[in-house]
Amino acid sequence: MPSFLQTRVVLVATTILVAAVVVQPRPAEAVMTLTGAASTMGFGLTTFASGLPNTGFCCGPLGITFPDGGGVLVADYNGTVYHFANADGQTPGSALHTNSDYGANDPVGLTNAGGQVYLAVQSGGGIDRLSDTGARQSNLTLLPGATGLATNPINGHIYAGGYPTAIYEIDPSGPTTTTLVSGAFDGLTVSTDGRHLYAAIGTQIRAFSTGVNGAPAVGLEATYEFNDSVDGAALGTGSLAGYLFANTNSGNLWQMDMNTNALTLLASGGSRGDFLAVDPTNGTLLITQTDSVLRLTAPSGAAFDGQVPEPATGSLMVAALAGLAALRRRFRRG
Repeated sequence: MPSFLQTRVVLVATTILVAAVVVQPRPAEAVMTLTGAASTMGFGLTTFASGLPNTGFCCGPLGITFPDGGGVLVADYNGTVYHFANADGQTPGSALHTNSDYGANDPVGLTNAGGQVYLAVQSGGGIDRLSDTGARQSNLTLLPGATGLATNPINGHIYAGGYPTAIYEIDPSGPTTTTLVSGAFDGLTVSTDGRHLYAAIGTQIRAFSTGVNGAPAVGLEATYEFNDSVDGAALGTGSLAGYLFANTNSGNLWQMDMNTNALTLLASGGSRGDFLAVDPTNGTLLITQTDSVLRLTAPSGAAFDGQVPEPATGSLMVAALAGLAALRRRFRRG
């Protein structure tokens, strides 16, 4: 039986070989643009960051998350984690901090769990804790080949997928690791109620029950077929509730009606697409490309599934605060 180190070396070699043989990236200069249908629907597309380096055979920016300290963290597959201001028109030169703490093929998925930032270190074989500015702090757990990360907002547990050929659930307080689902899943996302985990694999996004917040025990709930190699997944809210969004390796961005499986091409002509991340400050969607990160803005009355309250929720909060203020004034007069 090979040692853990030998196993990890084999896994790493296999990962790099698979990426080198299978991945056929489009030219880095390819620019994703909205389709006429998306423009008519009211979507907008801008550039958050451009000019990011890539490995040549594969990827550049992959993981994206939003630290509690502000800004945006972007993990580049070349070995760097950038800390950007949350504004469009960024470049590596305008980054607030540049953390070259890793080697090539290491930094992949990012997530924020309970105010702590975590990074999947694919070739190095683990999940690391980062500071709010993206600097490496310590190792959380060993997990060879970890790629995509997502956090369950209800219990703060981390889901990790990738070349370990499984999705793992990690409780950072232990840490303890549990195997949930077998398969080489890539990008992951979790619904804001914590009940559903969405995972990209091949040309599909599969939905699983998490067993959290009253959800049934872990199990497959639905399979959504895109006929295009999917890496990133996100959900819509407001008028986009019930729609699933997919970023694909061929440079396309798709919207799927989860009730009818009807597909709408929102953007095309891009370079290799990988992960997606919802900006919790405004409900926009950040989309990775080979050498850039784009921002998709939803139509009026809609957003993506981050921590932004829907209009109805916001109205209720305003009404509740107004009622509380009126009650306080009444007590003062009495």
